[in-house]
Amino acid sequence: PVEFLVGFINKGSEEYTVETMEASFRYPMDYTYYIQNFTALPYYREVKPKQEATFAYSFILMKPLLEDLLDLTCNLTTEMPVE
Repeated sequence: PVEFLVGFINKGSEEYTVETMEASFRYPMDYTYYIQNFTALPYYREVKPKQEATFAYSFILMKPLLEDLLDLTCNLTTEMPVE
């Protein structure tokens, strides 16, 4: 398996929730072309202002992809509270 961490600091003034993280390999010349798409993992973790957060993600790589030059894209889905 491939494992990595995504970390950041909430530099804003509002708290928000990281709902999910998903990843995919895409063709570098056309980002609309997905080579391999991975499952969205649920986190639903609140990140307060000035707080640092780190999220772990892992996936299994298809062996034929090891020979290709591909771009890894990682997406975090967030939600901010409505006032």
